[in-house]
Amino acid sequence: MPKTDPLTTSIGTENDQDKGVLVPRHCTLSGFTEATKGRQGIHVGSLAPVTRLRVLTRNTEYQMTVVEPKEWKVLIRGGRFSPTERIAFVCGSGYGGTLLKVAGIGVGLCCELSTEGQRVVTSPVQELEVLDNALPGPF
Repeated sequence: MPKTDPLTTSIGTENDQDKGVLVPRHCTLSGFTEATKGRQGIHVGSLAPVTRLRVLTRNTEYQMTVVEPKEWKVLIRGGRFSPTERIAFVCGSGYGGTLLKVAGIGVGLCCELSTEGQRVVTSPVQELEVLDNALPGPF
């Protein structure tokens, strides 16, 4: 049986014929990289402290304020997960599986957060807006 190239589209599958396993393309490292390349998004580590973000997911609107960019630490409020402000860490964004764009928040991807020992995965992000990226001052 001739071997075909199952890597031709981002919505195709990886085909391991030896094991008879079909894996969705976006669940492979190369497929995930291809599918997330060029998506609108931000890396929390590249933002200044006190940068405010508005993140609208399919189900919820979150407000985030960057507390410590190098630690990916934010103050978050919104939805059932966080009706009041609490500290969280932005682990990254992905399709809900094991692959993440580390410390990133990307449109079309689910955002994974860690807070108080819990892992929270949002519904897919629909809009992402930087509301304010200026440090307060002068003092």
